[in-house]
Amino acid sequence: MSFLKTCGVMNTEDIKIVNKYLPDFVDFIFTGKKRKVSFDQAKLLKTKLNRKIKTVGVFANESMVNIISLANKNIIDFVQLQGDEHSGYINQLKTLISIPVIKAITFDDDTDINNLNYKADYLLINKKDADNSVNDFVKYCKKKYFLTGDITESNILPALRMNPYCINVDDGVLTDGLIDEQKLKTIMNIIKNGT
Repeated sequence: MSFLKTCGVMNTEDIKIVNKYLPDFVDFIFTGKKRKVSFDQAKLLKTKLNRKIKTVGVFANESMVNIISLANKNIIDFVQLQGDEHSGYINQLKTLISIPVIKAITFDDDTDINNLNYKADYLLINKKDADNSVNDFVKYCKKKYFLTGDITESNILPALRMNPYCINVDDGVLTDGLIDEQKLKTIMNIIKNGT
């Protein structure tokens, strides 16, 4: 059975909902504008989050100093890198923190997923607009991977059949920009029961 990671939590209402349904992972987003939180907000939200739920800090081209600080303070349990971080950056970061690293990747038909020069513990693969290519791409993947890309309750079953380590759902659990309790409940039930 695949795990579930939901979109970034932003406030105590989000925390109440995820604490009720217990997805495996939630994001603290530290990049871009959508659902972004400050380091202080993340610290406060972490204190209210059920300890069974792991937090993933989402970064793009972030200073290692900030990532290390958040990791050492136990505000984040995983690091997700989705900028232009090269293999040297990832390899160095891995020597400075003790938590797992997820690397978001882009690909084309010539990409060999297993030859990517990353020490990342996991990959994050976006299936948006490329379902057939992704199916072929992950079939021989030896790394555990998170699967993302417009996943909703209506299309999660084909995503589950790709056997990802974890399904990453963003807008699929949102209504008007807020975490929707019913959508999260439905997706959790589909993952748990396979229907």
